[in-house]
Amino acid sequence: MRILSSSIAIPLFFVLVASPAETVADIIHNYDFSGNLSDSIGGVTLIPNGGMVTSSEYQFLANQGLALQSPRALKSYTLAMRFRFSEVSGFRKAVDFENLTSDNGLYVSDARLELYGGTGAGPDGAFAANVFSVVALTRNDSTKNVIGYVNGIKQWEFTDNGEVAVPGFTSGVSTFQFIKDDGVTSAEASAGAVDWIKVYDAPLSMADIAGLSTSVPEPGLVMICGLVSGSLAVRGWRRRHCSNCAATPTGA
Repeated sequence: MRILSSSIAIPLFFVLVASPAETVADIIHNYDFSGNLSDSIGGVTLIPNGGMVTSSEYQFLANQGLALQSPRALKSYTLAMRFRFSEVSGFRKAVDFENLTSDNGLYVSDARLELYGGTGAGPDGAFAANVFSVVALTRNDSTKNVIGYVNGIKQWEFTDNGEVAVPGFTSGVSTFQFIKDDGVTSAEASAGAVDWIKVYDAPLSMADIAGLSTSVPEPGLVMICGLVSGSLAVRGWRRRHCSNCAATPTGA
C-alpha cells in the first residue's frame, strides 16, 4: 500500500478492503421472517409447505417446511440459519440438497450435527430441545472443503468430492429444502421454529461464522471517514430486533 503524505493535515477517506488472499462473500438471500417469507434484499420468496409466519419467526409442525429456489448454481456458498427443534433425539432433517429425493442431507442427529452421506456426526450436546441454535455450513468448490458449525463452533470438516452438500441445480434454480424430511423416510422431522436464514455466495471465514450466533456480519470492511492519525479497520455489523405478534398461516 502506498502512503500519501502532505505538509498540510487534511481529512482522509479510506476504503479498506479484505486481503487479496481472502474470499469476500456477499449475502445473496436474507430471510428474517418479519411477518412474511420474502427476501429482505429483493431475491426470491421462500415457498412454504404449511406452517405459519409471525413478526419474528416461521413456526412449523413436523414435515412442514420451506423451500428456497435460488437462481444461482451454488457450489461455493455459506448457508446459515437460526432455528430450534422440539425434538433433537434420533435423526431430524434440517436441510435437504436433493429436492427431497434422497436421505442425504444436514441433520440434527441425537443432539449432534451430521451431514448424512458426507461425514459422521459432530460432538455430543450441540443441540437442546426448544433452544435456538445457529447452524452454518460453508462449501468451497475449488477445494471441495465443507465445514459445519453450531453456534460458531466447528463440528467437523471434510472433502466433498461427491457434492453431497451441493444443492441440485435444475431448470435454472438451486433448491434448498428446510426442516422437511425427504420422501425416502418421511419420518425424520421435528416441529419447531426458524428465526432467520441467510445465504452467501462464498464461504465465510471462521471469524465471521463465530459472530453469527450474536450478530450477522456484512462481509467486507466498511468505509471509515474522518481525520485519521493511524490505520483503523472495522467491520460492519447489523442486528435485527424482533417483536412478537399474532401468527399468520402460510398455507396448508
